[in-house]
Order: sequence, then C-alpha cells, then structure tokens
Amino acid sequence: MKFYRLWWLLVCLFFLNPIPGRAEDIVLPDIVVEGQKIIVPTKQSDETVYTGTEITREGMDIAGEKGKASVYEVVSVVPGVVFEGVDPNNLASEQSSIRVRGVKGYLGAMTVEGVPNYGGNPMGPRNYIYDLDNFESISIYKGAIPSDLGSGVGNRAGAIELKPLWATKDFGVKFSQSLGSFDIIKEPFLDWIQEKKDL
Repeated sequence: MKFYRLWWLLVCLFFLNPIPGRAEDIVLPDIVVEGQKIIVPTKQSDETVYTGTEITREGMDIAGEKGKASVYEVVSVVPGVVFEGVDPNNLASEQSSIRVRGVKGYLGAMTVEGVPNYGGNPMGPRNYIYDLDNFESISIYKGAIPSDLGSGVGNRAGAIELKPLWATKDFGVKFSQSLGSFDIIKEPFLDWIQEKKDL
C-alpha cells in the first residue's frame, strides 16, 4: 500500500513540477472587431439612464422586405422580443402579436415621435401601416417605460417608438429600389418620372 502511495506521489510531482524551457510566455495578437452597430442604447431627452434599445437603420435593413412592412418584424432582432404572426409573409396584418420578456402585448404601446398609434380593443397598435423606408430608427422600451411614451394603455409588455427620417440641412439623396415576383417593382422616383412622361 505504501508503494502505491509513493508511486502516485512521484507521478504527481513529475507532472506538476515545471520543466525548464517548457514554460514560455505566449503573447496573442490584439483582435479588433469593426462594424456598424445595429442595436444601441437609447433614452428620452429628460432621462438620465438608458432604459431602451434603439434599432438603427442598418438593423432595420437586416429584416429585409418583410421588415419594411412590419414594425414587429424589425424589433424581433432585439433579445427578449418575439414576433408572433400566423402568416410567415406578414400578410395577415390583424392577427399578429408581440412578446416582450415573455409578456404578450396584444395592446402594446406604439408611438411616432410621441403621437400614440392605438387601434382600440382588440387590435392594439397597427404595426403594418408604415413604410419603414421613411424611418430613421425604432426604439423599444422593456421594463421601465418613460411616462411620455404611449397612451397609457397596453404598456405592460413594453413600448415602441418610431423615429421618422426627417429632412436635413445638407442636400442629400436617398435612392432605393425593390424588385419582386409577379412584376412587382417598388421605385417611387421612377414611377414619378413615368407619370410625367404620360402627361
């Protein structure tokens, strides 16, 4: 029995004892990750802490064509937010809902620059009436909701604030074009030119 204990002691000492020349300092190179943020913290102007999450223009573009017609589709990229729709193509607009941190929000609060969008019971906010190409960002508030958001009805699951893409002081052009099946083309500027030619 003593022999086994002595043998285990020697084996442990051999493996735990550093061998000269075996231990080298390994220096790993720095890794820098670059990219544009798609989700950033946000706050109202009178707040001192960040209580919401803002989805930037780049984050809105990730949702693709489905996200251009549904606010809920865009905010579903935020952790803790789940969009539930009966139709995978978002065509059933009145039968969709959203879960924020596990709370289903049939009547969730949605505002555009503080103006409530409330459809009444049982519809709640109409998330499908906006063309999201005309919005700069979307903010979603979970938990502590600022008092100036929403109409006070349906804030249980959270509040969503849409921020329009306003005109700027500097001259600029924004051009977008979408193509789809069945000869669907979304190009507002080219449609305007065609109307002028027809006159």
